[in-house]
Amino acid sequence: MKYEVAVFNKKVRDTIRSGDEYIGFVPLKYENVILHEIYATTIVEATKRAETKWPSHSGYVIEALRFIKH
Repeated sequence: MKYEVAVFNKKVRDTIRSGDEYIGFVPLKYENVILHEIYATTIVEATKRAETKWPSHSGYVIEALRFIKH
């Protein structure tokens, strides 16, 4: 099943919006919400995959996760 994940990075967003220059490993595009697709058998598995790929300790925020198709 396919899920859509909406992700942004709070560290990038806060730094750029405060007018400071962001220096880090996260692409600047993550200032805004980026949509990604994840394939998983359940919403729980999709959530775990998203949290692993975009970890909160690195500043990522998973804004939404929704089922889109089988």
